[in-house]
Amino acid sequence: MNPQLEVYIQQSRGAGKSDEEIKQSLLDNGWSQEQIGEAFPGPASGQPVPPPLSPSPISSSDFFDQKTKDTMQWYVIGSLIPFAIEGLALGIFFRLWIWSDIFYHLFGYAIGAIIIAKLYPFFIDISRKYLGNFFNSLFKIIFYPVIIGAVLSAVTGGGFSSWIGTSFGFGLGGYFFTLSIVSIVANVLGGLIFAKFVVSKIGHYYPSA
Repeated sequence: MNPQLEVYIQQSRGAGKSDEEIKQSLLDNGWSQEQIGEAFPGPASGQPVPPPLSPSPISSSDFFDQKTKDTMQWYVIGSLIPFAIEGLALGIFFRLWIWSDIFYHLFGYAIGAIIIAKLYPFFIDISRKYLGNFFNSLFKIIFYPVIIGAVLSAVTGGGFSSWIGTSFGFGLGGYFFTLSIVSIVANVLGGLIFAKFVVSKIGHYYPSA
């Protein structure tokens, strides 16, 4: 048994620490379970207290750390919500479900997850400096762009679809406009549910400003 450990245990006990506290302290400072097991119970004397061992370094170079992995997982899973809602809404008109699109959809959300995981502090900093801290939480960063996109679509997309339908004599202007509005509403609803779902799963990684 390591005599340095014996002295350290003896002095720690003398200072009023419990065996569990001593064991945890040794674990925190790099001693192995085997070394600690050999050191208990038999404390001895005569050696100075050993200096704490440096804990094993943890690599920070791994691009796909746990935060990124969790963000990607719940982003991709959650992305099925807006995909399904908008798909069902459009199905009212088209009676169509294009399953091949789901692969591009999931890939896009996976990329979005990596961007959020790696650049969230940057987004918060930009919001604080230049946008009046408007995008000051993960929920707002995810959902508010959906609202902005919906407004732009309502102003341009719906009107444009209606203009195409009437200008070329199709007689379908109202049809295209209604389709556009349904798509926008479905997109906003799906984005809202998606944002709340993602925040409930990974919000602890992303504190609000």
